[in-house]
This record gives sequence, structure tokens and C-alpha cells, in this order.
Amino acid sequence: MIGIKFGKIERETIHLCIDMQRIFLEPSPWFCPQGIEILEPILALIRHQPYNSWFSQFMTPNNSSEMENSWERYYEYWKPLTQDHLEKGMLDIHQGLFQESSTPQIFEKFSRFGSQKSGSAGLGLAICREILKRLEGYIYYLPDKRGAAFRVVVPNRIYSE
Repeated sequence: MIGIKFGKIERETIHLCIDMQRIFLEPSPWFCPQGIEILEPILALIRHQPYNSWFSQFMTPNNSSEMENSWERYYEYWKPLTQDHLEKGMLDIHQGLFQESSTPQIFEKFSRFGSQKSGSAGLGLAICREILKRLEGYIYYLPDKRGAAFRVVVPNRIYSE
């Protein structure tokens, strides 16, 4: 595998991808050009072992008043990067990376995970994904939330038609 200098990646190796969100990879005050440079190697790792790829998600507060002391002053300075001011979806994981990770397996037809029995056929998320794909939007699982949480992104043009 290109770029791996220290030997074979073992089956149980976990790939923790940090700061691979739109806020760091697209134009914003926190844009990080090095993130663009490492996208391809990260994609290669994810494609190599998609089930072992995990993403951290940095969350800014809604506004500076939610914070205290020096953090309040920090987010007063960075007000454009608080959730009240950010474009929707800027805190999302870069779409290309997310779609290559293992999480999309839950969107496959007849997928069921865990030991709980359910009466479902495992089609709901697959149908949602297909509808959103045709609308040029996307859906993804939010693993750090309690229970089953998903983010759905629909292009603005859908609302303006």
C-alpha cells in the first residue's frame, strides 16, 4: 500500500481519522491545506480496511455564550465558526471519506446489526439512501449520538424549486 512505511497494516488495526471535516477541508477560517494533501492516502487506508475506519467530529458551540471564561472569549473571536453562523453541514465529515468507510454498510438492503431481534426487513435506510442519492443529497450515521442518529443533507435547490 502506498505511503505506509512501517510494514503491513494488521487486520485489527483501527484508523482514527481526526479533523477530516468540511470546516477544515473547504474554504473557511480554519481551512487546513495539509488536509487536502492527505485525502488520497486516507482514502487508500479506508478502502483497504473500511470496517476499521473511525472519524472524530469536532463540534463548535452554537454561540460563544454557551462557553465560559477563556473559551467564551475564544468563540467570540471565532464567532463565524460557531454553529449559529456556520453554513449547514460544515461540521460534517468530508463526504468522499465518509462514503468509503464501513458505516455505509448499515445502508445496504437487509442489513441488521447487533443482537436485538426486530421485525424490520432492513430496507428503511437503504430506501432513504437511494432517494437522497437521486436528489444529490446524502445521509449518514452519527456514531457518537445516543441510539440511532442520522444526518440528512438535501441540496438547497430542492427547496427553491
